[in-house]
Amino acid sequence: YNSWNDLECKPSEKKLKAIAEQLKNLGFLDLGYDYVVVDDCWMIERDESGNLVEDEKSFPSGMDSLGDFLHEKGFKFGIY
Repeated sequence: YNSWNDLECKPSEKKLKAIAEQLKNLGFLDLGYDYVVVDDCWMIERDESGNLVEDEKSFPSGMDSLGDFLHEKGFKFGIY
């Protein structure tokens, strides 16, 4: 799954968690669809070290938390 094909520039933690649940419940994970990739528009800036910073409004728990959630469900997590 790639967020751009579905959500374009409007990804969010809530939407991606719901999509992952649905993919798993519908059996897509068992069929080998094991990646959830967050495409563009998840970040808002870079910090002092040059690291990308997620949009806290769209991802209130942070990207690490989203990755943990996806991994617990059995998915691999990718970020564009």
